[in-house]
Amino acid sequence: MIEAKPFPSSGNGRVSWSVDVPLLGNRLMWREVMSVYTAAWLGMCLLVGLGFWLAMRHNPEQARGSLLLGLLIMSAAFWGVFLLAALLFFCIKGRQRFHFRIDQQQAASLVIKSQGERILAGAVGIMAGLSGNQGMAAAAGQEASEDSIRRRAAWRHLRKIKFHPDLLAISLYRWPWPGLPLVLYLPHQTGYQKVRERLPRLCPQLRLP
Repeated sequence: MIEAKPFPSSGNGRVSWSVDVPLLGNRLMWREVMSVYTAAWLGMCLLVGLGFWLAMRHNPEQARGSLLLGLLIMSAAFWGVFLLAALLFFCIKGRQRFHFRIDQQQAASLVIKSQGERILAGAVGIMAGLSGNQGMAAAAGQEASEDSIRRRAAWRHLRKIKFHPDLLAISLYRWPWPGLPLVLYLPHQTGYQKVRERLPRLCPQLRLP
C-alpha cells in the first residue's frame, strides 16, 4: 500500500501531495534505475572501445582479444556491484517519500534524501572504486553529495504518457530523456482519477485514452 498525506487542491489549479512509495517490488522503480545504469554502462563501453581502438593501431590482434576480455570484466564488475547495491538499498530503505506538484505549466517531483541514504550512496561509491569501476564510483559520489533530487516535466515537452492503474502511477515521457520518464505516484484512487482526467487539458498535443 502507498501511504500518503491528504490530496489538497488550490484555487489556482495547483495540486500537491506526498507519498511513501515501496521500492523492492515496484517495477517502475526498477525500470527507472535500470535505465540510468544501462545508459552509464553503454557510455563506459564506448570509452573502453575507443581506448582499445586506439591501441589496435599498434597491435591489432592483441588489442582485439584484450578488448573482449576488458569489456567482459568491466561489465561483470559494473553489473555485479550495481545489482548488489540496488538490492541492498531497496531492502534496507523499503520506502521512498516523494513530493509531487502539478500546475498549468508542468509536473514536478522532489525527493529529500535522508542522511542514511547519502551514507549508503557513499558506501556504494567506495565499493565501485575498489572494484575498479570509476564511472560508477563518480556517480555514487555525486549522489552522496546531494541532499535532494528535483525533476520537472513541462506539459508542452511531453511526447508520451503511460497509465499504470495497478500502481496508481502515471509515467510522463519527456524530451530530451526518451527512456527516463517522470513517474507520478498518486496517493489513492480518487487522486489518480483526478490527475488522469486533468491531463487531456494540460497536454492537448497528445492523444490520451
